Amino acid sequence: MTKNVLITGTSTGVGFESAILFAKNNYKVYATMRNLKKSEKLKQKIQEENLNIEILPLDVTKIDSIESAVRTIIEKDGKIDILVNNAGAGFAKTTEQASEEEIRWVTDVNYHGVVFCTQAVLPYMRKQKSGQIISITSVGGLVGQPFNELYCGAKFAVEGFMEGLATYVSDAFNIKITCVEPGGIATEFMTSAIEKTATEGQVATGEYLPIFERYMAGNQKRANEGKEQVYQTGMEVAEVALGIAKNENPPLRIRTSQWAEDFCKLNNYKIVFYNMKVIYWSSTVIISAFLFLSSYSYLFSKSTIQGIKALGFPDFFRVELAALKLIAAILLLIPFASLQLKEWTYAGVGLFLITAIIAHIKHKDSIFIMLLLIMLMGILIISNIYMNKILK
Repeated sequence: MTKNVLITGTSTGVGFESAILFAKNNYKVYATMRNLKKSEKLKQKIQEENLNIEILPLDVTKIDSIESAVRTIIEKDGKIDILVNNAGAGFAKTTEQASEEEIRWVTDVNYHGVVFCTQAVLPYMRKQKSGQIISITSVGGLVGQPFNELYCGAKFAVEGFMEGLATYVSDAFNIKITCVEPGGIATEFMTSAIEKTATEGQVATGEYLPIFERYMAGNQKRANEGKEQVYQTGMEVAEVALGIAKNENPPLRIRTSQWAEDFCKLNNYKIVFYNMKVIYWSSTVIISAFLFLSSYSYLFSKSTIQGIKALGFPDFFRVELAALKLIAAILLLIPFASLQLKEWTYAGVGLFLITAIIAHIKHKDSIFIMLLLIMLMGILIISNIYMNKILK
């Protein structure tokens, strides 16, 4: 039996290519768009290739329009097998410079539209005990990007909504859910985004402009140096969506290119790098605190001073050692100290700890002191390892 598919936003780009591709693969396609005046190109394709596509009006920001389109499909076929939430709009502008109307618009088109379209088909898919919801989201729904925070916020919301929905409708009602996550798409989507959000011909103005220019220059440099193509065609993304529709066990999420995969991994690396920095500075602060306390003890603690004298060391040795510990503690805490200088400092502190451990063993001191020194040695090693990972 032929499956039907409702696709939103089919006037251009991914939606247009998806409508044609699904129809060529024996699906009954309901291609919807907000403005039917933009349907001429699709109508021409339908006529030229005799495609099983019916065009319907559907504005994802209007619930009545969504319900009307769904009702029409149910009256004709008595079912909805697949919903492809494709309609969306790019938005690149700083939060400060965006108007209330723009903020509501980008959220309505990219998030609320997905929720309301999904809500409209769920009762029928639930009764059928089968269905599939494919949402064309973005890597912007996984990784926040400069000057795209409002767009990314809406796409993050879609990702969370779909993930939460999948936790119970998939098993209970056999409704499969997938988020398709492209990187950049070279379609009219990008042009319309810039036209919609530019202020006096610019995405960012005032004090934000130099930041935006640096960001764009960095993007261009990475694009020129990259081995993988950053921008995909609408057809390439449509092919991924079709593959998901044919998959008996589709994943919850799928990226559409190697670039998109690498981009998301880069974000994970940032999290790992942050955690590494936390470990490094935590361990460094502990070692430095020990050195400060030890230095203070060497200079002012009567019991420590007497103990050093009992070992036969002169006063100038005690003071010099205290000074060296103080310098080492400061060097470890200076963020901009050179890697070589820090390495020497680690070596010096390590030598001091080893000497201290040997001395305490020789004099059969408390096991607690021994364990403390060994633990500090371990922390010193951890600090050194993570310093090399961060700075090299």
